[in-house]
Amino acid sequence: MALMPVADALSAVLAGAEPLPQEMVALDAAYHRTLAGDLAALRSQPPQPMSAMDGYAVRAADAADLKARLKVIGEVAAGRPFERTVGTGEAVRIFTGGVIPDAPTPSSSRRTPGSTATTLR
Repeated sequence: MALMPVADALSAVLAGAEPLPQEMVALDAAYHRTLAGDLAALRSQPPQPMSAMDGYAVRAADAADLKARLKVIGEVAAGRPFERTVGTGEAVRIFTGGVIPDAPTPSSSRRTPGSTATTLR
């Protein structure tokens, strides 16, 4: 007996299959179920830009000069904001999960609420 090609077998299995109708169920009854449509989040998560790694938050203009010597003015712990603005010649030690502090950046890479960073180079 020869084996059926995979494509033919899949077609035979799916030939009689039909999607089930949508139904609303409570969250605790939804285990092992699949969403029938897209689900939109009510808010962004995380709610602010967070650092993905340990390092230093600096102004873009200062970072362009690889030989710049910057004064470390504080640190940002995971989940915490930095209460000051990072100025020219300054840096902030930031840990994974720390809220990225405000630091003036060139308008070509400025981030505004509800948008993505854009580079105009």
